Amino acid sequence: LVPEALARERLVVPVAMVKQHLHLAMADPFDMQTADEISLLTGKIVNPMVADGQHILSSLEHVYGFEKTVENLTLTILGETTDDHPKTGSAVDEKVTDSEQLQLTRADLEGPVERLVRTILTQAVTMRSSDIHLEPVDNGIRLRFRSNGILKVVSMLPKALQDPLTSACK
Repeated sequence: LVPEALARERLVVPVAMVKQHLHLAMADPFDMQTADEISLLTGKIVNPMVADGQHILSSLEHVYGFEKTVENLTLTILGETTDDHPKTGSAVDEKVTDSEQLQLTRADLEGPVERLVRTILTQAVTMRSSDIHLEPVDNGIRLRFRSNGILKVVSMLPKALQDPLTSACK
């Protein structure tokens, strides 16, 4: 919801969204200019919460690091599914003779969809979530985690990932 550059510059991080209210951890919760700007940007009512700057920076790494990974994997998956032929190139696709020594890691055996599912699961564990919800909506797939009894929107994924994610989770 909040662009990474703005969040880092103003030391803020979204904590939860409940209906039209965005709970925003802020190093300076009295900075109403930032709260108003984010409210205009997101279309949500911002509820400022006080937080230590170091904790916010740490949270930003978790939030935006996860988003970048999901974005990169999404682009990889969509690149594979939009071509007429799926892309290859993983270590599993190569023919190996007996004379060659090849050590395959778990990541080598996984495709991008499986890596995306693993990334989602890892983030859920990191956030100490009890539930993961992948909800189809008109414009995509809403990814939500339940942490401390609150269901939080974590990411929006493209609608084109619905079938591959569903298959990988079954």
